[in-house]
Amino acid sequence: MPQSPNVLIATGMSEHGHIPQQDYANLFTKYNLEGSSDADFYNKMVQLKSIENFSENKITPSDPSQHYEFDIYGFLPANCKYTYTHSIRQIVNFFQRHEKVELVICDIIEQNNAYQHYQYIHSASPQNNIPFFIRNSVVNNIEFKNEDPIFQNQLNILKQKYIIFHIAEPLITMVQEGSG
Repeated sequence: MPQSPNVLIATGMSEHGHIPQQDYANLFTKYNLEGSSDADFYNKMVQLKSIENFSENKITPSDPSQHYEFDIYGFLPANCKYTYTHSIRQIVNFFQRHEKVELVICDIIEQNNAYQHYQYIHSASPQNNIPFFIRNSVVNNIEFKNEDPIFQNQLNILKQKYIIFHIAEPLITMVQEGSG
């Protein structure tokens, strides 16, 4: 059985980096703790093709002396969390269905203090500002700009060249300010 793809998740600006644990062994998460803009941080992450001896943010290091090349990249704002412990596994499985799957979005749950609700995502909607995931073959076509909505602006550029595949399941939860 081939090794599972290595996934790099870049998470936007926050005072602390913490996304709940996933049941996926080859997950690497980097947080924008540097004080740079999210656009600059995400652009820096797409330049990161691999990493050696990575363990500080790795959820379950299988071999910290190994060289890891990234197969899938994910871009999340700081107010995200995974809806399920198997969210990343489902995204990876979707990529593995066919080599032409290069750009993936999923439905989300919006959560605030009083309630949470499911939000179906229409990939062509200009109101989306949602996390997305790409295969490493797409990284050379990524350039985030410091303009809101940061994710939707990038998706609008990418959809001119790539098909956006949509997972109709809420694998990501967006936590609104003041929520826990």
